[in-house]
Amino acid sequence: MANINRWRGQIGLGPIAPDEVAGVTSDLDVNGTKSTVVDLKADAVPPGKTQPPRMIVVTVPHAGNSWFFKITGDAPLVGAQKAPFLQFVKSARF
Repeated sequence: MANINRWRGQIGLGPIAPDEVAGVTSDLDVNGTKSTVVDLKADAVPPGKTQPPRMIVVTVPHAGNSWFFKITGDAPLVGAQKAPFLQFVKSARF
């Protein structure tokens, strides 16, 4: 929850409540490990930018630690790269 709200703040979004987490997360199998995808998109365009930001983070638990894979940038670009990014994350081997 703390990570999600910190990431939301990084792209100009306010915090969410625990009961709203399901709306921004999904599961991803990474080499047999259930991992969590967090997909965040701002509505507002930051000053000096032409597009709102978007961030996708995949949290992969392994050996008592968490690995974080993150892509961030203009929403259209991140959206176009979501599938290749998730394929890259799924290729991780520990």
